Amino acid sequence: MSRIRHLIREIHRRSLWQVLGVFLAMSWGVLNAVDVLTGFAGLPDWTPTMALVLLLIGLPIVMATAVVQEGLPGKSEIDVGAKRDRRAADGAVDAGNSAATTAHESADAQGETSEGVARLLTWRNAIVGGGLAGLLLLVAAGGYLAMWALGIGPVGSLVAQGVLDERDPIILAQFESRSDPSLGEIVTEALSVDLSQSQTVAVLGRDAVRATLGLMGRDPNEPVTSDVAREIAVRDNLKAYVTGDVSRVGTRYLLVSRIVSSETGGDLVSFREEATGDDDLLPAIDRLSTKLREKMGESLKSIRLGTPLEQATTSSLEALRKLTEAERAEERGDYETANRLLEEAVALDPAFAQAHRKISVLRFNVGAPWELIVEAATNAFQHRNRLTERERYLVEANYHNTVTRDTDAVIRAYESVLAISPDEGAALNNLSNIYRQRGQDEEAKPLLEKALAGPGASSVAANNLVFTSLNLGDLEGAERAAQSYRERYPGHIYQSLVTFQLASFRGDRDAIHEWTDSMERDPNLGFVHPDIPSYRIAADVEAGEVREALAHSAEIDAAGVAVGPIVRRRNALAGAGDVYLWILDDSVQAASAMRDFIRRTGLEDTPGSERGWEYVISTLALAGDVVAAEAMLARKASGPDPHAVSQAISESMIHYAKGEYDQALTRIEDAATALRCTRCVEIETALILEALDRTPEAIEIWERVRATPLEVDSAGWERIAAIKKLGPLYEETGDAASAREAYQALIDAWSDADPELQPQVASARARIAALG
Repeated sequence: MSRIRHLIREIHRRSLWQVLGVFLAMSWGVLNAVDVLTGFAGLPDWTPTMALVLLLIGLPIVMATAVVQEGLPGKSEIDVGAKRDRRAADGAVDAGNSAATTAHESADAQGETSEGVARLLTWRNAIVGGGLAGLLLLVAAGGYLAMWALGIGPVGSLVAQGVLDERDPIILAQFESRSDPSLGEIVTEALSVDLSQSQTVAVLGRDAVRATLGLMGRDPNEPVTSDVAREIAVRDNLKAYVTGDVSRVGTRYLLVSRIVSSETGGDLVSFREEATGDDDLLPAIDRLSTKLREKMGESLKSIRLGTPLEQATTSSLEALRKLTEAERAEERGDYETANRLLEEAVALDPAFAQAHRKISVLRFNVGAPWELIVEAATNAFQHRNRLTERERYLVEANYHNTVTRDTDAVIRAYESVLAISPDEGAALNNLSNIYRQRGQDEEAKPLLEKALAGPGASSVAANNLVFTSLNLGDLEGAERAAQSYRERYPGHIYQSLVTFQLASFRGDRDAIHEWTDSMERDPNLGFVHPDIPSYRIAADVEAGEVREALAHSAEIDAAGVAVGPIVRRRNALAGAGDVYLWILDDSVQAASAMRDFIRRTGLEDTPGSERGWEYVISTLALAGDVVAAEAMLARKASGPDPHAVSQAISESMIHYAKGEYDQALTRIEDAATALRCTRCVEIETALILEALDRTPEAIEIWERVRATPLEVDSAGWERIAAIKKLGPLYEETGDAASAREAYQALIDAWSDADPELQPQVASARARIAALG
């Protein structure tokens, strides 16, 4: 209490102008404190406004108190004292004078009124009143938060009211716009970006919606209107969906959004926002999203920590329109149109990071030149501050995967995405790709299953689950995954690729050729066309059609050379060289074929920073042309940023060809460590272990290759190479039964083979006879 008295005495000593200055300074401090507290504690947006109103109410009270207690500016203590003296002197006048008496009574009454006001307008009361005003503010804001958190009344959140659960999936229907349908698409796209930052609900991804539409027997590319959204929500047992409309009146926009109950079709809540013009449209969508997210159950503190929509996308409405149209084109499989629209979007806004990222991913998926993929990934990375936190981590992952090749950084980025959004389909799928590239298919498969079970389900993840199951040797699981893929994504462009992969794993040569012919005719599968000769070669050599294999190897041209870190099929790079080396056992012809391949494809001129050339160098070395292999390695290694893995594999095989087996093993282990994938170099490892007389370890590898080829697309080539190796190796260990089984497998595969292979079939029969 002593401090309050001291404060009151200090205020008493100040003039009116000083009091005004102190009040304004204190008000400024209070408003700043309230603003900080609003953001930090997640108080409602009206809290600073209410604080301002209370301060404005308090201003005249404080000023009146200063006047009553201190007088107006210019009044001295002498004036105040003289006033008191006159009042006392007037009290001593003769009571007999009636006029004087009346005047004295009037003065006394006026004095009593002034004294009453003075007793009311005291500094103590002013300070207590200020405290009560602050308490009122806290009670109002705290009460609002309590009602929101407990689901009480109209301000209660849907999660607190039990209408929604944490991380419930919801559907975002396309906003209706009668005047301009594309405007509705733009608003929907922008709102989707903002809602994707929510930690309370998960917006159902486009691929998941398209899959459900396919299962419903509807066109997967059908616009998701409010009615369609409800049908999907009811079918998938979702509790609510978001819909709305946008209209334009002159230069202004009116946006209305509703959260609708899937069960009843009734509005749970609706909000409206108005934009003053094009420049205010994205901020208006941002404000609308804030209301939706808060009502669903996300705290204002979490919402405010997100990236503003205009910063997370683009300030150009036309660029956002291009992005939306590009995504629709991509869904249709029209990649050429999608790429053109994305290029136009970044031309309108060069800092449009979201569009740059999509360009990079699209180019990767269609097998564009690697330098173009890197360019787009780099542009997205440079402008990653123009993204939501989730998108920013996706950009960082893509950048490290394509530019720095730092897989640890890629994994950290995807794990950061999943920490924010555990059901994020892109992160789950792409992280599974990293594990699969490392040969860790056991870790990859659960990620894909989770992606397909959640709101981020995608056709890419469905396709990858088939591929991963095959890598694990689970043919039945792969066929189940393929059937689910066909049902969920009917007509998707990867359908024929999946069917081909299953045929390749089974070794069905006729089906392989049928589907490779089909893929070759499909312009949407242009990104796999360079690999088709290698698919055919693999099927041909397993069936003993070596002449067909050599004919297909002649189809490989510069387009079949590795692009970037994408490791093309081994026999797509080595072509006829591998056929002669591994199938026909003709080293001289293998070396000659490789030299011809290098001249024909221009591989010698490709940058050493790209993957793939190690297979050509390896084949040269294994064929006995060590000089040519070393010369090519020297050229690649002397260039800028030579790929460390390619260099390690090349050096390993050159050491092997020279009989330097320990050095060969060291370098191949270096490659496996860098790749974090022992399976990726297991064929080279098996060769070295054979030379080091570590036969049981070599057998283990070849049996694994035979059962689950590393490259499903070239499974036939790997299987037949493994079978050829296993017979003699089992003989070395004295395992006659296993040796006979391997020789018989070769006979069965090549019983009707071309004449060039019949000597090997005859030799296998002879070995079986000799083993008894």
